[in-house]
Amino acid sequence: MTDEGICYSFNSFDVTDIYTEIVPKNEFDEVDKVVTWDVDDGYPKEVNHSIMEYPRRAKLAGALNSLTAVFFTKIDDILYTCRDFVYQGLKVSLHMPSRIPRPSQVYFNVGLDKITTGVILPTLMSTSKSVESTPPEVRNCFFSKERKLAYFKYYSQNNCNMECNTNYTREVCGSPFCCLLHAKWSIQTKVDESDQLIEYELQYISSSNQILNQNETFSRRTNQHLSRAMSAGDKYTPICGPKKMACLDRALSALTIPETEVEIKAAEKRENCFCVPICVDLSYNVELSSGPFEKQDQLNTGKTLAQLEGYHAHVIKIFMKSSYFLPTFRQVMYGPMTFFEQTASLLGLFLGFSLVSLGEMICFFSIRIIENIRAGIMPMP
Repeated sequence: MTDEGICYSFNSFDVTDIYTEIVPKNEFDEVDKVVTWDVDDGYPKEVNHSIMEYPRRAKLAGALNSLTAVFFTKIDDILYTCRDFVYQGLKVSLHMPSRIPRPSQVYFNVGLDKITTGVILPTLMSTSKSVESTPPEVRNCFFSKERKLAYFKYYSQNNCNMECNTNYTREVCGSPFCCLLHAKWSIQTKVDESDQLIEYELQYISSSNQILNQNETFSRRTNQHLSRAMSAGDKYTPICGPKKMACLDRALSALTIPETEVEIKAAEKRENCFCVPICVDLSYNVELSSGPFEKQDQLNTGKTLAQLEGYHAHVIKIFMKSSYFLPTFRQVMYGPMTFFEQTASLLGLFLGFSLVSLGEMICFFSIRIIENIRAGIMPMP
């Protein structure tokens, strides 16, 4: 679940590997997989490169080894009054497996009846282990497991900002930002006497505030999976409803210049979040090209062209440009030993000074003082 609604993710961590235990999770089938990839260290060298790796890695580069996906959208399901109506189609975001996508901020578009090709150019920012001894306030970055967050198991600047915005909007509006969906839900809960069966009455509200579906009910068997957001140290916090949309929008806009007393106090707490980037970061730059897609009858979908007349097709093709790329490496430039070495080198270069010269000076002055004492020559008072 993202700030734009439901997002279908490929090769991402399971929600149990992303969120902490205090975050309620949907009742999906549990994925019995062991994470073999780490943000800071990557894949371990002793692991066999098999298809059982989680998450999977790209074996080869080039267009012949691309990932191709075809999506279909019913023509009747498209709402041209939605937000970002200029970009009709799919929003695609490339991110690390441990990171939550942000389709409202970072994405590229796959248009209606279009085929889009994306050539991926990874960018890796790595950091030397010798930097760990430097305080985070000096190096301005955190390692993924160095700082603990309330909602996320892995630290990242995006996760930290999302958590701080959640706490900020919870204080200002009484409901968290993390449950703000592009497709907003108005939820009413009913609990029976045994406190076991919970029914939700869902009303799907579009961005144009039109109710599309009412009185759609379903059941949950435990209170654990309430659609509510939990904050660290607090009890359940209700999710944002349609009445809070204006407050949430105003609160997020007032992050830079808070006006009310509540906003000022909440903004002061948010300044203490210190959401700096992660020390080891992997991002993906994409070279995009797009063109019309008119050969729907050639798709291996088991349907004829007549059956696909009521649908728009979106085709995306993604592949790595090269099997190798050069990472950017961050390390300590001027430590105590480095400063001493360079200072000694400069003294030796400009003054002819060295440890041998220092020994000669000590020896000369010592002999001079000893000879003066033997000769009975005392220094003048």
